Amino acid sequence: MKKLVFLAAGTVMVGAGTASAEVETQVIGDMRGGVYVARTDNRDGTETKVDDVRNRLRAGIESRFSEQWQGSVRFAGHYSDEMTEKRFSFHSTNESRPFGQSTFDMFNIRYSPSKSSSITVGRLQTKFELDGVAKKSLDRNDSPNVDIDFTEGVQATYAFDSDWKAHLILQHNPSLAKSQLSLAPNVLRGPLDFTDSQTRVSTFMALENKIKSGPFVQRALDITYHPQALLVTGSTPGGREDYVTVVGRTALAWPMGTGKERFLLGFEVGYAPNTHRASALSLPGSGEVKGYAWQTSFNLMEFAPGHSVGLIWAEAQAGWLISPDFRENERLIEVRHQYVLTKQLSMESRIRQRQELEQLTSAVRERDDRDLYVRLTYKF
Repeated sequence: MKKLVFLAAGTVMVGAGTASAEVETQVIGDMRGGVYVARTDNRDGTETKVDDVRNRLRAGIESRFSEQWQGSVRFAGHYSDEMTEKRFSFHSTNESRPFGQSTFDMFNIRYSPSKSSSITVGRLQTKFELDGVAKKSLDRNDSPNVDIDFTEGVQATYAFDSDWKAHLILQHNPSLAKSQLSLAPNVLRGPLDFTDSQTRVSTFMALENKIKSGPFVQRALDITYHPQALLVTGSTPGGREDYVTVVGRTALAWPMGTGKERFLLGFEVGYAPNTHRASALSLPGSGEVKGYAWQTSFNLMEFAPGHSVGLIWAEAQAGWLISPDFRENERLIEVRHQYVLTKQLSMESRIRQRQELEQLTSAVRERDDRDLYVRLTYKF
């Protein structure tokens, strides 16, 4: 990051003296782009092919006005060589929006009354990922890959002396029906529905510890609460229930040599006790779907200077509706390689397969996605 210091001089009536205040501003952001190839066996028996070049630009400033006050604003846009429009919108945008759109993905003010606590208000970037080469999350990971996403609301953080950190996020949800959730910030899926006034504010709470203790390098517990947002039968007359998820994650690391080489093993598991009926999403059966999700990550970190590789295996059952990285009713297998050239420049390549766990009653076959990419990331 590049830091710029602006001297704001002004007269302050303290006897006959004057005082000046410094505003420290640094440029924040990154550029990411690469080649993407995807093949999908669709549910209706057809095949879809995608071969394109995608990129994302994020650029902004972060200003510190005093020890307690700080503000951030950042522009973000994602583009491809096959985009059909270019448009800026301040409103919601995520990976389901067409390429060619841009917005402000950060627009906030932060107050830090002490070194151990802070409160941030506005448009935020929030991430609670499992450590590894391919950092993914079952519940919260704004703007993965070349996507643009954000959280609008309030985030409070407090660091305990025991190395544990507590987070509380109150998030405002736009008034959208389940058919419109692809236009919403964060990745939420039907039959979640936010047209009712009771559903507009959701709560996220987390405890995490990322200080190494023995083999443990990460421990965390998350709870997400969407009040009255779940349409049990897929429609409003069928009634609403609270949608609650609990997620636990941990990562362990062991050295493999005298240098930076290490083996990292990660686990994350989630459970949603209240789920919708299978018929709400055209799944077989008459009862409620299962609400479990999990991922495990096997990583060789720094096995050669700058090189790391990871294998991810995950499943999200049909009742898991909030993950930005794992679609409901799917199994995922992914291999990721990362080459860190400098502190600012890195290259990643990925090959991935996603298969549906159960075939929809209205489908000819289960959906099967295979994709790969090679991309470069440069951080300002």
